Amino acid sequence: MKKVAIVKIYRENTSNDDYDNYRKIIDSITEWTNVSDEEYKALQWWIKNQKYGNSDKYEILEFIELNGVFIMKTTADYIKMAKQQEQEAEIRQKAKEEKEAKIKATREKNRKAKVLKEAKELGLV
Repeated sequence: MKKVAIVKIYRENTSNDDYDNYRKIIDSITEWTNVSDEEYKALQWWIKNQKYGNSDKYEILEFIELNGVFIMKTTADYIKMAKQQEQEAEIRQKAKEEKEAKIKATREKNRKAKVLKEAKELGLV
């Protein structure tokens, strides 16, 4: 199984700065789809046997993981990552606040013990 998308490569030049051409290419990329080896070969054959002439052409983009690292390709992937990082930050912040509260409580306990000890030494208690 391969994960692929198809992109349409436009041959016309509609602007001087190529922005429109890039935008058209970006907008023409299909969703990522898992295809069997047989389907992949069929797509390769179809693209290879297109009669392009001066018209647009198509290319297969293949999704590749590098060393098991997931490469984000959709907005949903970025949203998922953002939510995960937000949750992790909240957990870290909560842990930090709990640690600070424990330290503060320990300092207060030690301060009270010291005051009580001094009071005993002075005979006030």
